[in-house]
Amino acid sequence: AFSRNIFTAGIIINRRIENTRDNKRMLFCTIEDRDGMFESVFFSESYLENSNILMNRTIVIIAGKLHYKDGNITLIGSKVIDPFMLKKIGNELRKENVRQNILAEAGPVWES
Repeated sequence: AFSRNIFTAGIIINRRIENTRDNKRMLFCTIEDRDGMFESVFFSESYLENSNILMNRTIVIIAGKLHYKDGNITLIGSKVIDPFMLKKIGNELRKENVRQNILAEAGPVWES
């Protein structure tokens, strides 16, 4: 078995919540992407951090470790991004850059 970090986007086909031995919740998802279907697991901490998106969105971007074992691929999820938030994040970054550029150019004026 080996693992590596990846980002992938897909559609959540189904969700299954299970309890761990110490009675914490974890989530198993079946994800479909352009190459097919695979299982994704969110252990209790990453499930709690990302549960709002995981439980309320169908299309998601997942960061995690791809885990191969006995011919099966499992994605151990660490972070989930709502793809519709990417545009909002991008716009906010652009606005901040424009503001920084204006302040940088105006800098000498204020100092005089």
